[in-house]
Amino acid sequence: MVIGNGMIAKAFSRFRGDDRVLIFASGVANSGETEKDEFERERSALDNALRANSDKLFVYFSSCSIYDKDVSQSPYVRHKLRMEDFIARSHKDYLICRLPQVVGKSSNRATLVNYLHDRVMKSEPFVVWKNATRYLIDAEDVEKIVRYLIEHKNFRNTALSIVSRKCSVPEIVDVLTKITGKPANYSLVEKGTPYDIAGSVPSRVLEELNISFDDTYLEKMLVKYYA
Repeated sequence: MVIGNGMIAKAFSRFRGDDRVLIFASGVANSGETEKDEFERERSALDNALRANSDKLFVYFSSCSIYDKDVSQSPYVRHKLRMEDFIARSHKDYLICRLPQVVGKSSNRATLVNYLHDRVMKSEPFVVWKNATRYLIDAEDVEKIVRYLIEHKNFRNTALSIVSRKCSVPEIVDVLTKITGKPANYSLVEKGTPYDIAGSVPSRVLEELNISFDDTYLEKMLVKYYA
């Protein structure tokens, strides 16, 4: 069973007819969200889903941004942590997956890569934080990893971060300019703080799934969705 219709929900479409698992992919999509009504909408939907599906494994998507000092106190991150705690206290069988920036076919122009790609393609000026780092991951790899975690019960009732290779935001822009053939009109500012992510999925899981977050991962992924 899948709740939601965005990029993450579509990636998990194979679970729509699975009555053993509920994939909750209907949360706040914009990490810059500040409206209380949007957070309340997710909390209410989450509460209803938990009450109606007490017999199912409940899979929830949180955010790796909880480790980013630049945004760790934002309304979005505080909300995600409250939802994690709510699930852990309310449900007997759950899996919380903290995701970095997910890349895929998405109409949400507020995602980091969609925003950067739009600025490059439109030749519009934009600002890049020189020291900011991000962890980008293909939506299809998220599905593979989470499906593995679902199938192996020793990961139940935990919060795990799904971590790819760390890259700088200027690096992401450089790759986008390379694959699109368009120059980027941006200015660098001395802002941003590199950060590491704790509680990651074990490397043996990635090896078993044949997923490698090597130096070629970023470009291959961006070529796949933006070239």
